[in-house]
Amino acid sequence: MIIRYKIRKKIKGKKKIGSGARRLVYDLGNGTVIKIAKPKGGIRSNKKEFVVYKSSTYKIKKHLGKIKSMGADMTG
Repeated sequence: MIIRYKIRKKIKGKKKIGSGARRLVYDLGNGTVIKIAKPKGGIRSNKKEFVVYKSSTYKIKKHLGKIKSMGADMTG
């Protein structure tokens, strides 16, 4: 699958800084991270985080990590 290839290429050699039941988190080394969804539960977590971020006021948003982009399939 093309998406998986692109993700593997992006994280190759990058440090995994976290993992949970639903997602893996890699440090891309440029002040950003990528959160990779594990099946369904991770996709839901990514969607929830995206919705919370987008609907938050500036007062709240300034304490959250900025979401720069979201994959079309909502996996990262």
